[in-house]
Amino acid sequence: MEEGSARVKAVRPILSAKMKCLLPISLVVLMVAGGVHAEELLRFDPKSPPLPEPGKRYELILEPGKGAKPVSLIFVAGDEVYGKEEGKVWTNIASLTQVGHGELPIVNEGGVPNVEIIDYDNDGYLDFRVLATWGSGGSVYNYYRYDGNRYVEWQEPQALRISQIEPEKALAVSCGRSGPAWSARYYHMKGDSFILFKAEVFDEASYHQEIVPAEVPRNHYVLIEQKIVNSRITHRKITVANPWEDESESRVVLDDTVDEAYKKPGEE
Repeated sequence: MEEGSARVKAVRPILSAKMKCLLPISLVVLMVAGGVHAEELLRFDPKSPPLPEPGKRYELILEPGKGAKPVSLIFVAGDEVYGKEEGKVWTNIASLTQVGHGELPIVNEGGVPNVEIIDYDNDGYLDFRVLATWGSGGSVYNYYRYDGNRYVEWQEPQALRISQIEPEKALAVSCGRSGPAWSARYYHMKGDSFILFKAEVFDEASYHQEIVPAEVPRNHYVLIEQKIVNSRITHRKITVANPWEDESESRVVLDDTVDEAYKKPGEE
């Protein structure tokens, strides 16, 4: 990447849902240059991202592409001390301003404001996301897309908790985990919209008694795979796959067509 340019082309492959939830977060950072009120702003070093210091301001210059003018994004650190490292205190990012267009909504629980820049929706303009929160259950991001004039909040992938996008295949996935249990939902992307086509859950059978055959002991783990068309489940496969057993011990206990409305985990 040339000096002063933020055009980044990076595609993270869609991995198995179980592994995606285990992998550490990979970062794609952008080149940053000074600009408006340069004396008040700090440069963001992409080779050594700094922890945001209370009250500090950081400017990121992003070139959307297709001849669009460079965009200045100002990340403002909060005043509350979140932690201390190597003698320096650090905090969260409290606000994000797009110079000339006002504030963009942002959530950040502290730490380095990791930024990934990709043309997620394949419209020729670079989009970006900022890590909001992370943990053993997975990562959540703030998403922003360029609308031809400015960057705007992209609410759908945030609401769906999308964690991985593969633009070249127009695929996206949302995943979460709790102990050995995990779940994942897969989406086809059409422009800036997401269409659910598959859902997987790996969990203890006792939590899914309404669909797991009675022959399966309640304390055994099952992998539930469901194909989805127009928000309805059209096929369901259930495999007993206990984490304490070898994969060769796995066995399919259900593999059949169905016609049911799909409900996300946690829905009544």
